[in-house]
Amino acid sequence: MMSAAITDIEITKRCAAAMGYTFGKYDDNIPLTLDNFSLYDPLSRCGQAFALAERFKICWQYCDTDSRSDKPWRTYQHGGLRTTYFGADLKRAICLCVAQMKLAKEAK
Repeated sequence: MMSAAITDIEITKRCAAAMGYTFGKYDDNIPLTLDNFSLYDPLSRCGQAFALAERFKICWQYCDTDSRSDKPWRTYQHGGLRTTYFGADLKRAICLCVAQMKLAKEAK
């Protein structure tokens, strides 16, 4: 499971890298400006978060009866890592899952 100390910019950078996007200089703020000058913020933008989910086959489930009621969204990669991520909103849970996949790939 990913450390709670990871920042939103680190999550965003890993998601951008996982999608193959390149970005210029950044100042630890979101949204991240990609080299094509578009803004990348999958933590806030549904379309960008769902593009991650589609590309990496991220499954999700709403678990309102789970003991983690403050983070009801559960995500995992179908056929991939067997780790589950919980998030307060679906976009964050998707991004955490992809960022962890990218981190695991970097560690190899």
